[in-house]
Amino acid sequence: MVTYEIIFSSVFQIQKINVSQTNFINQNDIIQKINDIFDNKKIFSLISLPPNLLFFNFNDCQSLKQSFSPVESIECQKIFKNKSININIKERVVEGKFCSGLENEDCFYFDKDGILFLVAPQEEVISFLIKETSDKKYSLGNKIMDNFFLVLQIKNFLSEKISLPQIEINTYDIIYSFDNNFQIFISKDKLKETMDILLHVWNDNILLENLQYLDLRFLPKIYYK
Repeated sequence: MVTYEIIFSSVFQIQKINVSQTNFINQNDIIQKINDIFDNKKIFSLISLPPNLLFFNFNDCQSLKQSFSPVESIECQKIFKNKSININIKERVVEGKFCSGLENEDCFYFDKDGILFLVAPQEEVISFLIKETSDKKYSLGNKIMDNFFLVLQIKNFLSEKISLPQIEINTYDIIYSFDNNFQIFISKDKLKETMDILLHVWNDNILLENLQYLDLRFLPKIYYK
């Protein structure tokens, strides 16, 4: 009887859900998802739990992150005095746009970790673009590739020396292309070595010599033309 009163008592029933300001997520969708969580909590696999503060836990909170790709992190605070829950969301920040080479496939915005978190317009022009030219399919929540932070490190280094590159990724390689038609070819398996080499061998004469490309795929050997 006591258990029944705790579960169904209005004392612990959630009266309000406050969601922090968001740019990419509809706040009402968050609230609806919380209601769905309680609908799926069953007593004896039959009766849905009411929205009760006592039964909204850490895992329930973190499950919201799994449901909404733009969420980078989330915190949930239960306020018993006001019978409310405060949902504080940190959204991902757009680093650039990613487009697959497959026909009729969506483009996505990605963040600093290479997570595809929001569908992007195909026709939109954006300063930083990554194109995938293999047959690999991508969807929301996918990561572009492992060690993506090294892809960005190399991009940032080169952006300071030349200009912001467009990046093409295929099955084995990454190609950095620049406005002056200069290209740098890099192996996916040698990103760390490539960054180390660039720091040691790069100088502005590379640009003055009007090179067409710098091929770093076969380190320690370096090819250029």
